This record gives sequence, C-alpha cells and structure tokens, in this order.
Amino acid sequence: MNSLYFWKTWNSPYKQIYIFLLSVFVFVLVALGYSSYKGIEGVVKWEVETELEPVKVVIDNFAKNLFNFTVESESFYALDKFVTTEIQVNTTYAYIYLALVIIAVIFIITTLSFLDLYWFMGGMLLFLFFLFSMKIELLGLFGRIDGIPMVVVFLVYGSLSFVFNSYYKSASYLIRLVSFLVLTICLAFVIYKCSSVATPFLYLANFGSLFPVWITLVFIFVIGHDIIKGFLYVVSSTKTVGSKNAILNFFFASLLYLINVLLLFLKKLYIFELDIVYLNPFLLLVTSSILGIWMFKKRTEMFSTILPFAPAGAYVYLSLAIISLSGAAYAFINGNIGIIEVYERIIVYGHLFVGFIFLIYVLINFLLMFDKKVSIYNIVYQPTKLTFLVVPAISIAMSIFYFIYQKKYPYQLALSGYYTYAGDVMTYEGQYPLAFQYYRQAVDNDFPNYRANYSIASLASYIGDKGTAKSFYENALSRNRTVQSYIGLSNTYLESGELFKALFRLQEGLKKFPGDGRLQNNLGVLYHKLNLADSSIHYFLKAKQVLDKKEVAASNIIYLLAKKNLFDDADSIIQTENYPDHISYVNNKLTISNQLGKKSTVPFNVSFIKDTILNANTYAYLINSNLNSLKDSSTIVSAKIDELKQKISNENYRENLTCQSALKNYYSGNRFDAIQNMILLNTTASLSVDYSNILGYWMLEQEQYLAASEYFKNASKCSNSNTQLNYIISSIASGQIEDALFVLNQLKFSPDKSIIGVVDKILKILSVKNDTEAMLLAEPERLQYFLLTLQKASSDGVEKLNASFTNDQAKVYAGAALCRYYMERNNLSKANQLFFSIQSIQQLNPYSEGERNYTLLWLKSEMRDVTFLSENARTLKLNSDKELLRDFFIARSYDCMGDSAKASEYYLKSIVSAPYVENSLIKSIEYLSKHGQQTVAYDYLVEIVQNNPTVKIQLTYLQLCIDMDLVSYAESMFNSIKGKISASEFAEYQNKLTVIQNQ
Repeated sequence: MNSLYFWKTWNSPYKQIYIFLLSVFVFVLVALGYSSYKGIEGVVKWEVETELEPVKVVIDNFAKNLFNFTVESESFYALDKFVTTEIQVNTTYAYIYLALVIIAVIFIITTLSFLDLYWFMGGMLLFLFFLFSMKIELLGLFGRIDGIPMVVVFLVYGSLSFVFNSYYKSASYLIRLVSFLVLTICLAFVIYKCSSVATPFLYLANFGSLFPVWITLVFIFVIGHDIIKGFLYVVSSTKTVGSKNAILNFFFASLLYLINVLLLFLKKLYIFELDIVYLNPFLLLVTSSILGIWMFKKRTEMFSTILPFAPAGAYVYLSLAIISLSGAAYAFINGNIGIIEVYERIIVYGHLFVGFIFLIYVLINFLLMFDKKVSIYNIVYQPTKLTFLVVPAISIAMSIFYFIYQKKYPYQLALSGYYTYAGDVMTYEGQYPLAFQYYRQAVDNDFPNYRANYSIASLASYIGDKGTAKSFYENALSRNRTVQSYIGLSNTYLESGELFKALFRLQEGLKKFPGDGRLQNNLGVLYHKLNLADSSIHYFLKAKQVLDKKEVAASNIIYLLAKKNLFDDADSIIQTENYPDHISYVNNKLTISNQLGKKSTVPFNVSFIKDTILNANTYAYLINSNLNSLKDSSTIVSAKIDELKQKISNENYRENLTCQSALKNYYSGNRFDAIQNMILLNTTASLSVDYSNILGYWMLEQEQYLAASEYFKNASKCSNSNTQLNYIISSIASGQIEDALFVLNQLKFSPDKSIIGVVDKILKILSVKNDTEAMLLAEPERLQYFLLTLQKASSDGVEKLNASFTNDQAKVYAGAALCRYYMERNNLSKANQLFFSIQSIQQLNPYSEGERNYTLLWLKSEMRDVTFLSENARTLKLNSDKELLRDFFIARSYDCMGDSAKASEYYLKSIVSAPYVENSLIKSIEYLSKHGQQTVAYDYLVEIVQNNPTVKIQLTYLQLCIDMDLVSYAESMFNSIKGKISASEFAEYQNKLTVIQNQ
C-alpha cells in the first residue's frame, strides 16, 4: 500500500500539493471523458426551429339582408424541425482549459528554478517557447502588436526564476510556487485591463492551442512504453517471478497489444481498414498516463541527480499529463477534428514505436532472466547490454521518418486545427469575414476537416449564402459524418426549395445513424412538404418514441392530424398527452380550438414570452391566444401585445400586432378605438388589403354600406372571389347598382364554383325592373329584393310586397324591416300596427326571433315604454350584429326613467360600442349635446366624420358644431355636404350658419 500511495510518506506541504495536482489530474480525466462524449455538441447546439402555417379561423358571423358574412383571421399552426446553430464558442470551457494549462506551467517553472544552472537555462528556453506559442502579441497589450510584451513577460518570469535559482536557493517549493502564482495573477489582471481585444483569455486559449500538442509529443515519449511495462510488472510480481511461462506471457501480451496498435496505425495512415473494433487512442493515453504516475518514479532513478522524483519529478509528470489531457479535452469539446487527429497520431505512433523498441530492449537485456527469481520490473532501467536511451532515440527517429513519409500531413492537421480555433475566436467576436478567412485556411491545410467545413457552412447559412453552405456541408460529410451535418445540409436544401435533395440527405443520414429521432422528425417534416401525409405521420411517431424532446414530435403529429381535419384524433392525443411547457404544442392546441370555435381552458402562459424580442413561436402564441379570447373581459393578452408592439425589435410584427389589438377592442366592445386604429393601420400598412377586408366587414355590420363597399373594393385587389362578392352586396345596399353589375358580370366566369349560385341569385334580383316582376320571384329572392330596395321604394310598393310573404320566417323578417322603415319616418302608429301583425307568430328560427326582438326594442324605445325597456333592455336576445346596440337600449331605458347621469353614461358607451350605427349614434349625440356633454360628444363625432359616414351623421356633426359655435368646422362640413341633401335642408342649415357667423 505504501508503494501505491507513495506520497503519504512525504512531508507537508509537499504531500498536500501533490494531492492537489492529483485532484486536478482526475478532474482533467473526467473532463476528457465528458468532452469526448459530448463532442461537437459543445459548440454546435441543437435548436428547434418553428415554421408557422397560417389557417383561416372564424372570429365572427353575422347576416345582412339575408346574406351571411363570416369574418376570418389567421391563426397559426407550428411545425417544428431540428436545426443546428452556427458555432457557439463556450468561453467557460476555454477559461477552464486555459487555467489548467497555466496551473501546470506554474508547477513546471517552479520546478525549473531548482535545477542546476545549465539545465535551468535549457528549461527557461522551453518556457520562452511556451510564451511564443501563446501568441501574446495578438492581445495588443498597451496598444502594442509586436513581440515586446512577450519579451517583458519572459524577463519578469525569468528574473524571478533566476533569483530563486541563484540567490535564494533556500526558498521552499511552496514559497516559489506561491510567488509564481501571485505573479501570474498580476499578469492576468494586466492582460484583462490593458488588452485591446475584447476577449484576451479566449485569444490565449485558442491561439495558444498548439502548445499542449507539443507537450503531448514530449509526454508520449515518456509514457509510450508504460503499458508494456505494466505487462512486465504483472509477470514480475512475487507470484509469477521465475515462472517458466513468464517470458511467453509477457511476449504474447505485448505482441497482441502492439498488433492492435499497429492496426490502428495502418488505419490512420489510410493503408487499410478492417471491420473490427479498434483501440481508442485516447484510452491508450489515459491508461499510460495513469500507469505513469507510479512508473515514472522508477524511470527518474536514471536522472535523479538532475530531477529527483519526490516531489519535483512527480509534480512535473502530473503537470505534463494535465497539459496533454486538457488540450485533448478542449479539442473534443470544440469538435476540433484537426487537433484531435494530431493527438491520435501522436498517441498511436508514440505507443507503437516506443512500445515496440521497448519490447526489443527488454528482450535483449533480460530475456535470460525471466526464468530466474528476479523481478525484471525492478531492474528494467539497469540494462546489461543495450542502454535505455536507444528506446526514445530510435522511437524519435522512426517518428521523424513517418512524418516525412506522410509529407508533413500531421503538421498540416495541426495547422488546420489551429486555424479552426482562430476562426472560433473571430466568430465569437462577430468578425465573420476574418472567421471565414481562418476557417478557409483550416480547410486549405486539411480539405476534409469536418469542423472547419461545418463552421464555414453554418456561418454561410446564417448570413444567407445558401450556395456556399451546401458546398461546405457536403465537404464536411466527406470524412466525418455527423447528425449535425446531415441536418444542416438537408435544411439548407429545404430552404433553397430542393426538397428531394433534402430528403435524400436525411435518408442517407438515417442509414448512418438509425434510430436518431431528430433525423426522423425532420424526415416527417419533409414528407409533409411533399404531401405524403402517411409517411410524415410514420416518422413523427417513430421520432416520438426515441426523442428526449417528445413534445416536438407530438406537436407535429397533432398539427398534421388537424391539417387532415382529423380533429377527433388530434383531440385524443391532446387528452392523453400534455406538454404545457412546449410552446409549439400549445400553439397547435390553441389553433385547433380556434378552428373549432372552442374556448381554450388553458390560461395564458406569460412565461412563454420572457424576452421582449418576439420570434415566430412567441408571435404565433400571442396571435392564437388573442383570437381565442377576443370576447373575453380579460386583458392579459392584449396588454402584452400592446407592450411588445412598441418595441423597435418587433418592427416586423408591429402591423399584425396592431391589427390584433384592434380585433380585441372590437369584439370586446370598444369598437370606436378598434375602427379608428384599423383605419390608421389601413392607410399606412403594407398589407392594407387584409385590413381593408376587416374594415369592410365592420362597416357592413354597422350598416355603413358605402364605406363598406370602398373597403371591399380595396380588398378585392387580391382577386378573392368572396371579397368581390362582399363588394357587390355592399354596393347594392348603398345604391351603386352599376358598379355591382360590372363586377357581377366578371364573377359569372369565376372558377370558384361555390359563389356561382349566389352570383346568379343576385343577377336575378337586379334584373327586376318593378314590383310586378318582383312578385314573380321565388319567396327567398323576393325577400332579398324587398330588403335591398326597401329604403328607396314607395310605401304602396313595400306594403304590397310585404303582404305577399307566406313563410312565417319571411313574414317576421320583412315585417320587422318594414316596421323599422316606418319608425325612421316617424310613423310610429304604422310601425306599431305592423309589429302587432308579426308579434304572435311562433316557432321562429333564432335569427328571425333576434330580428323581431331588435325591432321591438327600437319600437318601445321610440314609444318611451319605460316599463318594457327597464325589464328587457339588458336581457332580450339579439342577433350578433345587433348585440352591439345593447348599451344604446339600456341608455334609452334610463333616458325614459329620467336618470340623465346613467343615460349619459350608457349613451357614451353606445358610441364606443356602435360608433357607426346611424340611428343610435345620432340619438346618442343629440342627448349628450342637450345634457352638458357636448365636448365629449364632439370628441367622438369628429373622429367618426373623418371616415366618410352617412350624410345624416355628417349633418349631426354640422349641427353640433353650430350648437358649440365652432364656426370654421361648421363651414367646412357645410361645404362638404353640398349636393348631398335637399334644397330645403341646405337652406335651413345655411340660415343656421349665417346666424352664428353674424354673432
């Protein structure tokens, strides 16, 4: 046990220092295992990229003149695919690696200060080489980009070392170690404060990356034979010493080991490769490093006068091991294939050449002693024939021969790795042109260098250079094939529209990496793009079985089922699986609810939108959530939309977010602000066609037919048949028959068969020249003709047509419309008589019932029936397009009661909820004007009249300006309505205007 834990016999603090170094060594071993397992994922992160697919969802339905209208907006499905990022340099790994190397160098330079003068001077030359390899001049210390800072650092460290070596020889190891440590900390502070580059320590780590490679080259000649020496230890143990089979056991164990290393050597030389499991070069390095902890002690007996093992030799050994292994770990965690390849060659060549020569050395010197009672392991460095120095000498000579044989290829690999590290620094600092230049130099030195090719491809893809990206992704796959490269190349082909090339690359990747869920998921996405739904579902299901992020595949599955209208199947998955933290999954659930017209029970998750910068998924989540809660009283979603649309970073989303705010306002009751904001958006937005369409529906709902036709006319630029049909209906209702006929004749030849029937019906109605011809129409067409021509028809004509209806629904609909016709003309007795004729009709459909209720509320409000209004204004069921007048009828009830405060409150609410409904708006303005609310009424009305409402509303504004003595505004409106009103009306308002002008 004492030989195993030899440091236990050392004095403190040497024992504690060695345990510290041993702990660092163990940490480096763990780091090497972790980094080799993680590989390129240390710098290339997996991300899920979401593609949004819009789908029209119904947000409102209403009817006018027996035409049904459906207001739609876009909800978004989310389709997830896996993507890889451009190189993501992790500075934490870099700083840990640099700290490990510096700690080991501090131990080495501390040890150098104990050596004799000439050995000390030789060691300081090696330290100078270390400083030179760290490229200190690149840091721009104090603005200098030459070698002066490196010389200064060398002189400072050299001076301190010389003092200890020549003048303060009595200083203990601990004092020297602490002195160099403090000096290094001071130097680090100077570098941090005085460097002209942003990340000086990343520069040191990456630009100094070749130093561990050279140390490994030295270290491997120290430990290259330790595995064979381990076999020698086994056969020389007390149980086997002197055995007749000892030489055979040793020889065949060594030969088997060397044959395996030779096969690995031949593979690295690309001479031939067998379909076998090869030794892992880094396993050889780790094994030799661990064995060397004990075996190096035996070796130092040869030069104990120069460097005794306890403790200096032991410290140096562990320091060399830490530098070598940490360099390998850093190469792995960065996926630096160039450096990894160099390490592998150094390890393989070293173990093969040193091991082989050492085996010959043992056989020549100790062959005859194996069957004697002698532990050859204990005397292996006491040769009888051939000195041990021939082992490293011949090994070095063989290594030089193979270096020349390979035409300096290992050196080119090292340069390739070096330039890759340099490119990483530039990538981290955002200096992409320099990064490209360094990476290209890496490729020039080793054309199939996976990491350098991948770096160029990912950066090119990031800046949109798809051609370069494809070329270098292909190069990256030429030697080292990874899932990242297959997916990166496939996604680049996909973004370029080359779907089949993308598909073939993913299929190839799946053959190389069978069962990889990311490849399977992306294959599902591609099959969806190719409209092969069955194959798409198949791969999504397979991906869900193996992915850690099962929610990605699950989200895609419910998306695909919804696309095929298999909502029951999608709902089944939703009921059995829930991924509330995956935004795409939640988005797809919301969109399904929006398509089905269902209210989602999942509350709005604010944590999804932690960042103020929106991405595709968070944007879709806001839209989907808003559409699902348009008629709710909750303002959580709308408040978030209002907050985020103000951010400059969300400029690309601002228009649609503003539209969503308007939708929320409109369907939650604040139609005044909604329309004003939508009109403003419509005049400035690039997508005005969409917003015009929405405004057309809103104006149509509030019976502003002329304004509706103008908005639909603008929206019809997109050649949408339904929008053109809406324009026709609005034009007819506003009296623009010729315009309607022009578009109708075009739509007769529309390929959209769903509207042909409606077009034919409208043409048939418009062809009617008089009431006699109207009587020949079928009852549904006759009713529509009646409704469309009611405002301009004579009393006798409308009475005759009204009496012609036999269907109860038609009777109620026509009677209610005619009743309102008489109310508008202040003929309440006739209106009351007409309503009485339809009041007793039973078994009406909900729509006819709603029309009758609406007419009844108007009639009772005109008759000032306070009892009826107080009991029914809030509760009587109305159709959706009439529901916006609820506040007006409540105001009328308070008006009839004489409660002016409440009446004023609800009249104001009525203006907000139904700002363009002519009759209610005029009565609301008149009441407010008479009850001390002229200014408030004016503020609303002035905004409304700017949007070209009906002449009656314009006259109301004119009267209000006259009442408020706003002469210039009154004159402006008076001039704008010339020709729109009768001569008597014109004269009346002219007289009123003259009066206030003369005051």
